[in-house]
Amino acid sequence: PDEYLALYDHQDMLTEPNVDRQAYYDRPNWNADYDVETFRQLYFGEISQIDAAFGRLLGALDDLDISDNTLVIFTSDHGEMAGSHGLFGKGVMYEEALHVPLMIRYPHQQEGGQSSYTASTIDFLPTLLDYAGCKPDTAAEGVSLRPYIEGEADSTITTTISEYHNFCIMAGHWKLFTVGRTMKPAARSRSQGPRSARPQDTPSPLYLGSACCPCLGRCQPGAGQPLSPSASAQPRCS
Repeated sequence: PDEYLALYDHQDMLTEPNVDRQAYYDRPNWNADYDVETFRQLYFGEISQIDAAFGRLLGALDDLDISDNTLVIFTSDHGEMAGSHGLFGKGVMYEEALHVPLMIRYPHQQEGGQSSYTASTIDFLPTLLDYAGCKPDTAAEGVSLRPYIEGEADSTITTTISEYHNFCIMAGHWKLFTVGRTMKPAARSRSQGPRSARPQDTPSPLYLGSACCPCLGRCQPGAGQPLSPSASAQPRCS
């Protein structure tokens, strides 16, 4: 709707240094024919529309008087390149495609907060079971996020894995990804690229009540133990 597109009128939508200002999104089968700035205005407008709709959903929980008996989790399955590196869509191991929102509101929550713990979607089942008062599923690979959500645990450095046409493992400031679906590695520092001019490109935090966290799976090396801070200075995979 125009009301959401208008939010991004007269704004520079291409502020990241890695955005290709000449990138073009041309998908005839989807009736899509946009330059990168138009693409971003449409994309951000859709996000604002979803945000407004999600606000109505939270309002409905309040109206039904069930907010204090409801755990709310908002997330996504992938990010969007939106012209960064001249690319659109997903399927690559850049931060823009891997970094997804994870916002959680728990019953009787008094205020928002955040944890730098790097969460995974495989943590959702243990988390939901924990809040529902059910026994843990011994077959589940993830862990309950409840201690981190409620501020009862300090953040630890974990490794997280993603896969599509290639594989990617992230630990702290480091990312190791393969060339295709081979096991040929290509390591890089997350803080020095792919968004090399973005100093905030650090391990993505879990936010309570607002914004973002990445990762599509977790790999804990050794006997199921997370990496220690001293071990995060270099990739642990080869």
